[in-house]
Amino acid sequence: MLLWIWWMERNRVRGGEERWEAIRLAGTIAHQSDEYLAIGKEECRQPLRRLWVKPNSEFLKVNSDGVMGLSCQEQEKEDGEW
Repeated sequence: MLLWIWWMERNRVRGGEERWEAIRLAGTIAHQSDEYLAIGKEECRQPLRRLWVKPNSEFLKVNSDGVMGLSCQEQEKEDGEW
């Protein structure tokens, strides 16, 4: 990490950008190193499974994958497309 960030800083200064202070470089190196060392240490979390819950009797849930007109069969093409 040190050499990579050091090289990036060199290129940044050669490109005309302002030089970072040493404390900023050290903080960036420490942060990047911590992230690198933490790879693989976190436990994989299983995604939460959401189960279907029946709606209250007051509601009627209607799912639709498309729009239907009054003459639905007339809109359908020979190849099955709408």
